[in-house]
Amino acid sequence: MDFLQTLSPAVGALLIFFLRLINYTMDTLRIMLTMRDKKLLSWVLGFFESILFVVVMGAVLNDLDDVMKIAAYAGGFATGNVVGMLIEKRLAIGYSHISIISREHNVNMRSISFDSNDGIFEGKVMAYVHDADHLRSLMDKLRRVPSLNMVERVDS
Repeated sequence: MDFLQTLSPAVGALLIFFLRLINYTMDTLRIMLTMRDKKLLSWVLGFFESILFVVVMGAVLNDLDDVMKIAAYAGGFATGNVVGMLIEKRLAIGYSHISIISREHNVNMRSISFDSNDGIFEGKVMAYVHDADHLRSLMDKLRRVPSLNMVERVDS
């Protein structure tokens, strides 16, 4: 992309950084969608991710003497990796809660259901517990999970 050559070196490097950050964030999300069998969304992300990769890589390869572009490319990659992980963590919030409940407390879950609306998850977990102390301990632990807004006991 010749237009990157017309920009000042700092602006070009900054643009490469942000484009690579977006590119690698898309990669992380595409992998997550692929694991969830979301074929169409995964295809769309992969398509645009590939275009972005070719554009950014071409800009860096056109000027290998520009250390700022190379550093911006590497920094965008590394930062995109972290940003992708943070977004994935927010999108897969239900999985982390299930892990806390089942693994850390050895809880026998009877049923679990989550719904999502605009990135906000709401759900129920029905579990068998050994006794009232075990239940209190589990509820105290869940109340300390930063992304959980409410934990309540419902007797059936």
